[in-house]
Amino acid sequence: MSRQIDQREQEIAGFLGEFPGIAIIQRGLDLVGFLADLAQDLARIVPVETDAGCLALQFHRAPEPPSALAGVPVGLPALTRALKLQAKAGRVGFDWNDPLAVLAKIREEADEIEAELKTGETGKAAHEVGDLLFAVVNLARHLQADPEAVLRETNAKFERRFASIEQALAARGKSPRQATLAEMDALWDEAKGAEKAAGK
Repeated sequence: MSRQIDQREQEIAGFLGEFPGIAIIQRGLDLVGFLADLAQDLARIVPVETDAGCLALQFHRAPEPPSALAGVPVGLPALTRALKLQAKAGRVGFDWNDPLAVLAKIREEADEIEAELKTGETGKAAHEVGDLLFAVVNLARHLQADPEAVLRETNAKFERRFASIEQALAARGKSPRQATLAEMDALWDEAKGAEKAAGK
C-alpha cells in the first residue's frame, strides 16, 4: 500500500511542477483525469483489522461478474440440469440454430464412441457417452421436449414391450433366460407392431 501511495505522490509532484505557456491547459486536463483515477482508487480502499488488532488499509477487489450459467442447482437430475445449462448458454448466443445441426453433433459423438471401442478404449468410450447424452438433451430442447418426460415415456414403453415378451415366452413354457436373443427380438418386433396397430 505504501508503495502505491509513494507512486501517487510522485505523480502529483510532477503535475504541480512549473510548466510554461499553453502546456498548462493540457497539464490541467491531465490533472483532472489523474484525480478522477485517484478517487476511484481511494473508493476501493477499505479498513481491515489485522491479527494484532490494528487497522490497516487494503484495496477492495470488485466481485467477479456472475457466470451466465450461475443459478443451476447441482442437485438436479443430470438430464434436467443439462437442459437448464444449455438454455442459459443459449440466452447469451452459445447455441445451435438448427435441430439438424444438433443431430449432426449427436452423430459426431457416436462416431467418437465407435472409434474408442474399436481401439479397446472402453473407459474413453464411456466418457464420450456423457457427451452423447448431453447432445441428445440438446436435441430434445430444440424440439421443445422435456428430456426427463420423454425418457420416462420410453421407460414405460420398454416395460410394456418386455412384459409382452415375457408373456409370449411363458405361453411357450419358457423364461427369458431360456430363450435366445433372436427369439426375444422377434417377440419385441411383434409387441412393437401390435402397439403401433393399436395407436400407442
